[in-house]
Amino acid sequence: MSEGALGREEREDRDDREDRDDREESGRHVPDAGPGAVAFDNSGTVSDVVVESVGFTPDGDGGDLETPVPSVGPDRPVALVNVALEEPAALDTDAPLGSVLADADAPLHLALSNVEPTESEVRRATLADGAAPARPLFEAADRLGQRVTAEHGHEDPPVGVQLVVELGSGTVHRGFAYASVPRPESPSAVEAVRERGFDVHIVSGDAAHVLESVAQRVGVPAENVHPYRSTDGKAETVSALRERNGGPVVMVGDYVNDRLAFERADRALLVRSDEDPDPVLVRRVDAVVGSVSEVATRL
Repeated sequence: MSEGALGREEREDRDDREDRDDREESGRHVPDAGPGAVAFDNSGTVSDVVVESVGFTPDGDGGDLETPVPSVGPDRPVALVNVALEEPAALDTDAPLGSVLADADAPLHLALSNVEPTESEVRRATLADGAAPARPLFEAADRLGQRVTAEHGHEDPPVGVQLVVELGSGTVHRGFAYASVPRPESPSAVEAVRERGFDVHIVSGDAAHVLESVAQRVGVPAENVHPYRSTDGKAETVSALRERNGGPVVMVGDYVNDRLAFERADRALLVRSDEDPDPVLVRRVDAVVGSVSEVATRL
């Protein structure tokens, strides 16, 4: 039977069986001795994410595209796009968002998609939108900064920008300003992993300036920060770390965009504080932990 003839659930069940078979054959156990690396995701793992959002269309403001990107059917290709703007001030204008980003020559990075677009397709679709105004996103970033300062005591927090873009029509439906607040247990968790002899990295789809701030707060060297990693990019980074360090790599994450990195890693840990974690992810990891403070004990 061809791949196209398989239904979505059948493909997922087949993939689950293959993953379990692979895990049984490999054992996927990290040796106690020898160098190795632990790659932490950021949002939902090392940090909590704080968000202010803007809906630009009815679908992005209470409609179909207010749901997470992975939940949207592939018949409607959409992408979550990271905008590499360290200072949101460029968005303080009445001009359309697409033209502002084009004029600023802002790098755009794929974070998530329900299909497999190229970077050029993502850029074309994002810059094609001539309707979504830039200023509401600037105002959301300003609100977010004030909120993080008031609620968490972080002065002038780095703010990242993400967009939900419909690839076929070139429509920006929704925008997000986001900031990362490291969890209280993260610095000691990172130190405990380092004491076990592992090199510690942050591998995330979040913006570079956001991750660099998190890394400084939790004790990860700046050179071990890997920003703007898509689902595929996280898996590729796991492979690169294994080749560079010559030892096993442990992936620690919390969301569906960590799935491929889980599969590529020598050991995978899912961080979930809820009692009912996603069973699809559970089948792809070696252990589920309640917080990053448990990671060092599960290596």
